Amino acid sequence: MIFLKIELHNLTLALTALLLFVVVLIIAVLIYGYKNYQLINNAQQWKNLIEEKISYSIFNGIGDIQKDQEFEKLLKNKNFKKIFISVLIESDQRFVGDAHKILKDIFYIYKLDKLAWEKLQSNNIYQNVRGIQVMTAMNVIDAINKITHHLNHKNPYVYSEAQYSIVRLNGFEGLKFLDSLEKPLSDWQQMRLSQAIKTLSHSDFDSICQWLSNQNQTVINFALSLIRKFRIHSIHDNVINLLNHQEIYVRINAIKTLQTIDNSTTMDTLIEIYPKQENLIKVEIIKFINRTGDKSRMQFIKDILEKERDIYILIEVVNLLKKFNDYTHLQEKATDINLDSKLLTVIKNALHSKL
Repeated sequence: MIFLKIELHNLTLALTALLLFVVVLIIAVLIYGYKNYQLINNAQQWKNLIEEKISYSIFNGIGDIQKDQEFEKLLKNKNFKKIFISVLIESDQRFVGDAHKILKDIFYIYKLDKLAWEKLQSNNIYQNVRGIQVMTAMNVIDAINKITHHLNHKNPYVYSEAQYSIVRLNGFEGLKFLDSLEKPLSDWQQMRLSQAIKTLSHSDFDSICQWLSNQNQTVINFALSLIRKFRIHSIHDNVINLLNHQEIYVRINAIKTLQTIDNSTTMDTLIEIYPKQENLIKVEIIKFINRTGDKSRMQFIKDILEKERDIYILIEVVNLLKKFNDYTHLQEKATDINLDSKLLTVIKNALHSKL
């Protein structure tokens, strides 16, 4: 009996301790949740305040904001400074000229550059990215060397942001990292880098030509995007050479690029290589003819209709004949009793949509 009482007593103590632990845990969770709520609430209020102060300063000068003692007190709070940094990054694309100069003045007046340098030199990946972003937004040229160091960072978020930053800060010269780049450039990154390049000089064309023979396929595709953007006709023959590239998507991009820099020889070259190409390339060549609207290639188009059996090629050819209003030829083909069933279906649909 005594043994049972002891066991019951121990069980009661264990349950009591467990209950106390649960209560303490619940209280801790509530306190944590309340603090988080306060932080989120403060963050939104601070963000609104900072945006208001920035807008006021842009229209009325920064004299009054420097006299705001309450604002000065908030700047002693590190969380407030972090939000300030975020607002400056977001404001970068919204303001230009004198307005952007006001942003930079505010950045230095409140010594936010010190926090930006701390982030840039941190061992934390997120802090590195934010540091790079604010240095870019504030056009801090002195940060180029440190940001360049991050081009070799092992984390893709860091080195991708460093790539974009160097190009924003240094223009076309910032693209020199492409010469030895082994990592792939995502389509999104290629678009960002292309948008960051505002102008080109003739001396830059040599680098673009070199990138067209790079071992990194994504570097080639990026170079082609620059050729399209700036319509660099002098590199036409270099692009033509890519039609022999082993990667099919490089050849597809080359054909799309030729559309923007074509000359009197381009079409003949594409027609010449057509028979030995994969179906995806053949479709791109037909689309090329479609975009140019060159009716002198009608016989070539009709020959394709006779020889090809790929449904996607047939659709492109029939649509091209429709564009050229050659319904007579389509109607003649539709009456051919020996016509392939897939082609017959495509032609009938085309003729039906005319009605």
